[in-house]
Amino acid sequence: MATSRCGENGRQVINYAGSTDKYSGDRRTIGIGGFARMRQLKNWRYFADAYLDTTLSRVVLANKPELARATIIENQIPSAWSDNSITATVNLGRFEQGETAYLFVVDSSGTASAAGLAVTAGGTAAVPNPPTAVGVK
Repeated sequence: MATSRCGENGRQVINYAGSTDKYSGDRRTIGIGGFARMRQLKNWRYFADAYLDTTLSRVVLANKPELARATIIENQIPSAWSDNSITATVNLGRFEQGETAYLFVVDSSGTASAAGLAVTAGGTAAVPNPPTAVGVK
């Protein structure tokens, strides 16, 4: 029995608890896909800015100070994560250089900072208010 969570644009859209794999062992391959239909020997899939992770923990930039209201959410890929600090190279995505964005930290349960920290896209970030399960020092 496993729990699977699936998100789209920073929001959880599936929370499934049940059998996800009938095979023994712990070696698996994770891939981005969906469904496909073979037709006339052509089968094309197009992806842009695909993000795949095995944890809900993440850092995001959003266009609203409340993550639930955001219509633009850009996941940031951390290069280092500890109890005391998170380091990430910023991917502006749909944000323009100099535009105001809001920085959020999301913990392993999917709980985001209550309010995003206003930052300037392409500028220097500071420490946001953490989710309740994450402490910032």
